[in-house]
This record gives sequence, C-alpha cells and structure tokens, in this order.
Amino acid sequence: MVTTVRCDHCGAETKHPVTKTIAGRALNFCCNGCLQVYELLQISGPVALPAAVVGDVAGAPMLAHKAEHEG
Repeated sequence: MVTTVRCDHCGAETKHPVTKTIAGRALNFCCNGCLQVYELLQISGPVALPAAVVGDVAGAPMLAHKAEHEG
C-alpha cells in the first residue's frame, strides 16, 4: 500500500515524494520545483511581497500548483 504524504513546501498531497534531508530533517516535496523553491527560501530568507500581490492573488498560483499535483 502506497501512503500519501504532504509536501513540506506547498502542502499538496503526493504518493511519490521527492525526499531530501535538510538541516538534519527528512523533508518531502511533491515535485523538484517545490524542493528548489524551499532550498532557495532557506538561503535567502523570507521575501516581503508588495501589498499589491498579498491576499487572494498571492495564493492563486499555489492553489493551482496544489490542484495540479492533487488532481
């Protein structure tokens, strides 16, 4: 039986995670893109978004990404 795990970046559920140990923790990602963004954010730190993209608009790309992987 294949178990489902949540992506440590976007929260999408996946049955075939990309797993990598980062800072001593085994993390699961739904795709290599989420892994790369997670690593980039670990290096650069949090990014402040302009007020124009905060809110519903900022969440739209993430929701589309989750829908694509949870399909």
